[in-house]
Amino acid sequence: MHSEQLYIMGSALKTERYFSFLMGMIALAIFGFLLNITLFKYRLVPRVLAGLGLLGYVMLLLKVLFDFFDVSMGGAWMYIPGGLFELLLPLWLIFRGFDLSVEPQVGTSGK
Repeated sequence: MHSEQLYIMGSALKTERYFSFLMGMIALAIFGFLLNITLFKYRLVPRVLAGLGLLGYVMLLLKVLFDFFDVSMGGAWMYIPGGLFELLLPLWLIFRGFDLSVEPQVGTSGK
């Protein structure tokens, strides 16, 4: 193989790796958002913590979509709420655990 062909193959593989990473981040943002909706709705952790997670995963999704479509908006600061949530949630669960004393209010949000 010629060096030009190897360079083209290497560039294609790097691009594919980057887009695979972005797809993984989109899945993380969507499912992290769903997790935090559950934590918020059933009050398993303080609502401030679940709200921080909601904000963090929405900002992660926005940042990844900006990167995917090559729009230069935001910066590394968009990762801060999600990073704080991912540091604080394990600490909360280790030292305090879930709050199981609160009764979930299922079906009352629509009325």
